[in-house]
Amino acid sequence: MTITDLEQNWESLGQADPLWAILYDPARKGNRWEPREFFGTGQEVIDELMTHIDELAVDFDRGRALDFGCGAGRLTQPLAEHFDRTDGVDIAASMIALAQSYNRAGDRCQYHHNTEPDLSLFADESFDLVFTEIVLQHMPPVLMLAYVAEFIRVLRPGGIACFDIPPGYARTLRGTLTRLAPAPALRWYRERKHHDSVMELHCIGERQVLEFLASQPVRVIESRKLPDPDYAVTARRQYIVQRGELRHDDTQRRDGA
Repeated sequence: MTITDLEQNWESLGQADPLWAILYDPARKGNRWEPREFFGTGQEVIDELMTHIDELAVDFDRGRALDFGCGAGRLTQPLAEHFDRTDGVDIAASMIALAQSYNRAGDRCQYHHNTEPDLSLFADESFDLVFTEIVLQHMPPVLMLAYVAEFIRVLRPGGIACFDIPPGYARTLRGTLTRLAPAPALRWYRERKHHDSVMELHCIGERQVLEFLASQPVRVIESRKLPDPDYAVTARRQYIVQRGELRHDDTQRRDGA
């Protein structure tokens, strides 16, 4: 899958059933997400994230934040409550238009359409926080890691990047069936299910991600397993890293798989 394929798929999804495409729930397919409930889930995610970062005693500035794969702004809007300025970026123009229509933070929140396999629209050291959730899993592993490197590039010294990459399939019925299904059959099913678009799912093992991060100018603050909904296909693992030169006494906090 190329970056052009990704753009076409998410543009189609953004026009057909955007909120369901952003936050999958079988009961909400067919434009059945109620906007207040949908955006309420984003508030919960950001509240938990900021509380968790505070619990980790990580010191960083609250000047500017980036929401990568912002969709309709579900996470961008609550991030604006914690930062002086917040930016959202997405590959689908239809998603950006929707996010702008729901923007309640005025000029403090800006949305950007980006179809490049990088974040070159942003200068080095632009952000104090880069956050993304359930986005990277939809692109090939090479592109996932390329974007993670971009997250780090645009971080200011001391800034935080928080992202999730599935280490494998979830231990649920849907996760097991997906893992065992032949690739052609799986693609046919996804095309029929996702409005003739292919919402691909990809994984990278935790060890490979940590090895990649070891080559970057960051320290890994934490790698934690996130809970899987009953209908989940992929397992979820979140990484929190801080930009800066590594020191020999830096330690990693990791929980069980």
